[in-house]
Amino acid sequence: MESEWIRVSKSKPCPVCKKTDWCLVSVSGNAAICPRAEAGSVAYIEGSGWLHRFGDDDAPKPRLRVAPKPLPEHNQVLHEIHAKLRRQATPDLVKCLSSDLGLSVKSLNLLEIGYSTTKDAYSFPMSRHRNRFLGIRYRTRDGSKFAQKGSKQGLFIPSSFPRTRACVICEGPTDTAAMLDLGFNAIGRASCNSGDRLVKELTDGIPCAIVADNDGPGQYGAEKLRYKLGRSCVIIQPNQAKDARDWVADGATRGQVMEKIKEARDARSN
Repeated sequence: MESEWIRVSKSKPCPVCKKTDWCLVSVSGNAAICPRAEAGSVAYIEGSGWLHRFGDDDAPKPRLRVAPKPLPEHNQVLHEIHAKLRRQATPDLVKCLSSDLGLSVKSLNLLEIGYSTTKDAYSFPMSRHRNRFLGIRYRTRDGSKFAQKGSKQGLFIPSSFPRTRACVICEGPTDTAAMLDLGFNAIGRASCNSGDRLVKELTDGIPCAIVADNDGPGQYGAEKLRYKLGRSCVIIQPNQAKDARDWVADGATRGQVMEKIKEARDARSN
């Protein structure tokens, strides 16, 4: 029955978001499941996305969906590259980025910052629960970002991450470092639309708060993640700042962030 749905491709993009990955289209062409676009949908299909219908058709039932891909596993080759990058991240280089971004050296080191002398770029490892290494994200001095060849999108997890404490979920390593600077137990996703299952695996059973970027994609990605994590998760937004790091740079304190989380939890319980 799964054959009643087909994956989108370059030759057959999603009729809703026009992208060429993730989404599903019914064989009849009269329905689609899109994880990106809620507007115009008729239902949300857990683990898949928003169901869109384009007419009175006999589209397959959404419960008959394609099974999710297996989560990525440990990449030893990239782990060894990361070890070399860590050695190349001299104290002076880390202090330089710390000064440029307004982040502490301590938090950058908790995220195991590295440096590539050949790429002239800082690096941050991406991993999943139980120290499974998945990839490397680079950041150049002008803020451009790219990944090491062979990388899979993972999470930015500090070297000391107690799974017994409530967690703040950010987007990107520098936003994560900003929340670490305020004393939060924080992790980061590679993007606003990635890592949902990795976050659930890592934070299962502990309350979470997502700090959503102040834009449409960031808010949509946060809502999608909250749906997957359930009622133990809330979303907060960084006032007028565009993201968590800018929020802290604008003077946000731990107390102010905690108050936002409390307000979100109170609103959800009412």
